[in-house]
Amino acid sequence: MKAKILYIHHGSARGGAPLSLLYMVQGMAQHGIMPVVCSATCDSEVTALFTKKNITTTTCKLLPFTHTSGGEFRLLSPIGWWRAGNWLADYPRAVKRLKGLVKSVNPNIVHLNSLVLAPYVKTLHESGVPSIVHVREHLVDGLLGVRRRWLKECLDKYADRVVFISEYNRDAIGLKSKKGIVIHNPVGFSKFDYRISKADARAKLNIPEDAEVALFAGGLIQTIKGGEEFLAAMGVVNRKRKGVRCLMPGFEMPTDEDNKNSFRSWVSRLVGYRARRQKNAMAIIDREKLTGLIHTFEFMFEMELCIAASDVVCVFHTEPHFSRLLIEAGAMKKPVVAFRIGGVQEYVNDGH
Repeated sequence: MKAKILYIHHGSARGGAPLSLLYMVQGMAQHGIMPVVCSATCDSEVTALFTKKNITTTTCKLLPFTHTSGGEFRLLSPIGWWRAGNWLADYPRAVKRLKGLVKSVNPNIVHLNSLVLAPYVKTLHESGVPSIVHVREHLVDGLLGVRRRWLKECLDKYADRVVFISEYNRDAIGLKSKKGIVIHNPVGFSKFDYRISKADARAKLNIPEDAEVALFAGGLIQTIKGGEEFLAAMGVVNRKRKGVRCLMPGFEMPTDEDNKNSFRSWVSRLVGYRARRQKNAMAIIDREKLTGLIHTFEFMFEMELCIAASDVVCVFHTEPHFSRLLIEAGAMKKPVVAFRIGGVQEYVNDGH
């Protein structure tokens, strides 16, 4: 008898979590398990990613609870309050949609691919379906620690198993029960192959073959990724070693439209988080004279090309975190520079 697992993914395809899920699902399929992947946010890129790999997909709108990592939930954050209110208003309907999904798929196990989906585990428990919650992010206290205690209670009371991607995340949550286990994110060694030619990768990315290149793949929008710290550090590097290139896939340089001195662009810079982050980044680029040294691309799944093209990989998360890039760089025999913080320390050996 083949088992059927319903994997519910929590966000868009622009990140490491869906890729980790993809590798895991492919591995499970080799052992006679029939996977079904559901996009909780109905993200078309997630559906396309798994459909391309001949994996059965479906959609069911389940709003992720306010994000748990990086201190993004703040007492005075209008966006945080709006997200929490939107989630609460939709929750009763989401429960009905989840019950309908489980009934149609009829899985043996439901795998929730993030802690932000943990509140739905009670519905699965009441429906008599075993559940696994995959904790891929650090859990900050939030508002007076209420969210932390509530999410922990969801795991303790209703989840059958909890998978943590780092020991730091496991210890920080501190489940009362012994249902938690640490399983590090998998890496596909056929994809992240250290034998990929640096010259070929640079040719495809239009990077000079003789340049020195530092890779930063954290994008820019989230403060916790350390994009501004990377740019500032590269300014120091380039004062000592002229011409070092910054390879930054996912970093969006402002367009001519963004730079227009119009009322719309002014309002965007005033209230738009993305616009403010871009403005701060451009100020550092101008100050450190990095213009012309930055290679940026839209989001790409071929991260192995970026790693192969690089001389050093920078993982500048400023909050406790786990980064796929750490182990991908390790698989491709590239040196890593990272901050000494929770999660990261489990994967980077200083000087080795």
